[in-house]
Amino acid sequence: MAQQTAQQPNGIHHLAFMAGDIKKHIAFFSQVMGCPLVALFDMHGVPGGLHAFLRMNDHSYFSIVQLPDVDKIPIELGVTHAGRGEMPCAAGTLQHLAFNVDTDADLVAMRDRIRSHGVNVIGPIDHG
Repeated sequence: MAQQTAQQPNGIHHLAFMAGDIKKHIAFFSQVMGCPLVALFDMHGVPGGLHAFLRMNDHSYFSIVQLPDVDKIPIELGVTHAGRGEMPCAAGTLQHLAFNVDTDADLVAMRDRIRSHGVNVIGPIDHG
C-alpha cells in the first residue's frame, strides 16, 4: 500500500447533492437517516440558493444544495442518474451512494426504514 503524502486527501468531508425541495430532503435525512441538520445558509452568493449540512459523524457530512429552477431540469434514467445499480448514467454523475453502518442488522434495518419511505434501495451487497 502506498504511503499517504501531505497532498493526498485523508477522507471525504462532505458530498453535496442537488435538491428541488431542500426542506423535503432535510426532513428525510434527519428523520429517516438520523443525520441532524447542523448548518443551513445561503449558497455562496447565489440569489435564492441554499446549502445545508447534515452530520453523519464528527468527520463526515451530507450536504444538500438547492438552486433556483433546479426542479425544472428533467430527470432522465440513464442520463441524470442510474436509478438502479445495473443502469448506466452520464459521466460525472453519481452512480450510487453506499453508507457504512456498524452491523449487518443495522444495515438491514436502515435499508428497510428507507424502503418504507418509497426510496429504491438494493442490497445489502458485500463488495469485499
